[in-house]
Amino acid sequence: MDGVSFRRDDQILINGVALPDVSTPESFRHLYTLPEIAGQAELTLRDYAGRTLTHAVTISPAVAPTITTIPDRITLGAGPGTVSFTIADHGTVLATKSVQVTTAGPVVSTITPPCAAFDGGSLVTISGSGFEDGAVV
Repeated sequence: MDGVSFRRDDQILINGVALPDVSTPESFRHLYTLPEIAGQAELTLRDYAGRTLTHAVTISPAVAPTITTIPDRITLGAGPGTVSFTIADHGTVLATKSVQVTTAGPVVSTITPPCAAFDGGSLVTISGSGFEDGAVV
């Protein structure tokens, strides 16, 4: 609220409730936090002679946060599965989104036979997924 020449007897009221002293001589601006209840608030300035000036303001309800930047599929170094992301405010869940996690690159699932000669020359079969066409070991 901006103004000049506030006097010690002047009052500011929000919905009929008086605010602290507005007669601060070094400032003509007084900052107050309105209640966070959606609806109308009535601001009233009452001067020393009892004259009032009233103005209604609308307090809009808080907007619930929405997750908008998490992709539906992501690649991580961990194993595949579903990961849930949650936004909460003081224990109250506001929004959630589940994301499917996939792995990238080749995955070796088996090697047959499981052991071979240390100095090489043994034939082994490597099974898995994600191999490029023509990949060699």
